[in-house]
Amino acid sequence: MLNKLTPCLAVAALVAPACAAENWSTDLPASLAKASQENKYVLVDFNGSDWCGPCIALKEKVLSTPEFEAYAKDKFVLVDIDLPRGDKLSAEKIASNRELVEQYEVEGFPTILVMNGAGVVMGGFVGGNDSVPAVTSMLDEALAAGKIVDVEMAKAATLEGVDKAKALFAAYNAVPSEMRAKNQELKKQVLALDPSDTLGINAEGARKSKIMSEMNSVFLKVKDAGKDIKSMMAAIDSVVTDKFEPESKAELLGLKAQVTLQYAESVEDIAQAKDHFDRYCAALGEKGVMMEKQMSQIFADPKALLERIKQSRQPQK
Repeated sequence: MLNKLTPCLAVAALVAPACAAENWSTDLPASLAKASQENKYVLVDFNGSDWCGPCIALKEKVLSTPEFEAYAKDKFVLVDIDLPRGDKLSAEKIASNRELVEQYEVEGFPTILVMNGAGVVMGGFVGGNDSVPAVTSMLDEALAAGKIVDVEMAKAATLEGVDKAKALFAAYNAVPSEMRAKNQELKKQVLALDPSDTLGINAEGARKSKIMSEMNSVFLKVKDAGKDIKSMMAAIDSVVTDKFEPESKAELLGLKAQVTLQYAESVEDIAQAKDHFDRYCAALGEKGVMMEKQMSQIFADPKALLERIKQSRQPQK
C-alpha cells in the first residue's frame, strides 16, 4: 500500500530502525498558556514513537541532545504529540492527539511546528534530520517569522474592522507559505472582518484544494494499478495533464521515487528511484536541498538499500 506521507519520510521508513523515544510535555493547551506567561514559543513534535524511524532518530540525535536542550531552554516550551501503534498511551489520549494532528493538518511524521502562545503556527519542518545545526537553523527561521507575527497581532489588537483584518492578514502572510494552511483560526478571523475577501486570503486556499484534488486523482489511479514499477509509472503518467499545478507535478516526481523504491527488484531500479528523487528535490528549490542531503546516505549503497527494501516486504512473523 502506498503512503501519502512525503516521499522523504516514506523512503526513510523503509530502512529506519525502531527504538523508544524520550517523553516531553504532552499537554498542548497548558503548554500554550505557559508559553504566553513566560514569553516563549511552543515547539511541538508530532511523531510515532514506536514505529517511525525518522521520528526516533530526530529525538535521539537532535532533540534530546545537551546542545539542543541548551538552545531551546530560553526559547521554547517543548511538547510531544505521539501517535504510537502500541498500547503505551490510553485510547483517550490517542484520540486527543489525533484531533491535534487533524487541527494542524499534519501530513507526515515527524512534523515539528513552532507556535506562539495563541497557537498560531509560524514555521517548522517535516521529516527526519540528524543535524543539530540544521534543525536549529530551521527553527531560527520560524522564530524570525514569529517576531513579525507577534508585531502584527499586537497591532491588530488595537484596531477594528478592515484595518484589523489587514494586520491579521499581514501576520498570516508572515508565515511560510507551506505552513499557512495550519492557521485556519487566524484565517477565519480575517474573513470574519473581510467577508468579501478583498484581501484575497482564499486565493491560496483554492489553489491548495486544486492540488489536493489532483493528487487524489493520481492516488486513486495508482491504487488500482498492478503492483510493479512499470504499471505504477503508467498509471501516474495517464492522469497527469498540462493543467496540473507545478506543486502537483513536483510531488508526482516524489511519488515516482517512492513507488520505484517500494517495488525495486534491482540496483537499476534503485538508480531510477534516485533519479526521480533528485528531480523531485530540484523541483522543490531551497526546500529540496536539505531533503537531498538527508537522503544521500540512504542512496549511498544501492545494494544494501535494495536488500533492506526486499526484507521490508517480507511478511512479519
